[in-house]
Amino acid sequence: MSFTSLLKRPSSTFTYLGRSLATKSISGSSTTSRAFNRFTVVDFYADWCGPCKMLSPALTKLTAEPNRSTNGQAYDLLKVDIDTDEGQTLARQYDVAAVPTVIAFRDNVVISQFRGALPEPSVKQWLDSLGKA
Repeated sequence: MSFTSLLKRPSSTFTYLGRSLATKSISGSSTTSRAFNRFTVVDFYADWCGPCKMLSPALTKLTAEPNRSTNGQAYDLLKVDIDTDEGQTLARQYDVAAVPTVIAFRDNVVISQFRGALPEPSVKQWLDSLGKA
């Protein structure tokens, strides 16, 4: 199952922030469409995961507007709860063996990822590296 196929399901709670698509967050908050040519940062998490709770605020802060990569591209943050059916499907598809796992996509292609809760400066460094990928 791909991000695109999940988006085509009208009752889906899955979201993918990308090429002029209406989006909904799998965690429940709604977001509007974003422009093409942005980085999509996917955070695979679980509500019961302590390290996920530590990482989430840093990811949210560093991917929020007006933050941009070193090459000027904006970020879209997508949170995928692995305790949902769709989240488990995506976790298997992208070989997510532990949470938190964060994967960056550009134009639907994986360009980088990390596992575990990193401190905010390390998350910023990782996000900055996306502009060079």
